[in-house]
Amino acid sequence: MPSPAYQASLPFVLRWEGGYVDHPSDPGGRTNKGVTQGVYDRWRAQHGLPPRHVKLIEDAEVEAIYETGYWLPPRCDLLHRQLDLVQFDTAVNMGVGRAVRFLQAAV
Repeated sequence: MPSPAYQASLPFVLRWEGGYVDHPSDPGGRTNKGVTQGVYDRWRAQHGLPPRHVKLIEDAEVEAIYETGYWLPPRCDLLHRQLDLVQFDTAVNMGVGRAVRFLQAAV
């Protein structure tokens, strides 16, 4: 079960990620709620599920992808409130590695 801190942070991130887009100039391609088709395909494959259009992604899948891909890897679960949200949002927008490097440089 996701932590209360994660559950409190996810709505903030999702507010900025928006809904379905497939803009030709977006290098991420088809994206829904901030999850690209490629990320969704890999996540479904890891869970033994067939590929499916990202437009059909379920809220529970979005929650699981963000938790396992962007909350836990940069160790947001170990950070104080508010800093955990900043780290999480940075990981979503700039990648986990860059988020970790930014935090290390700041402290």
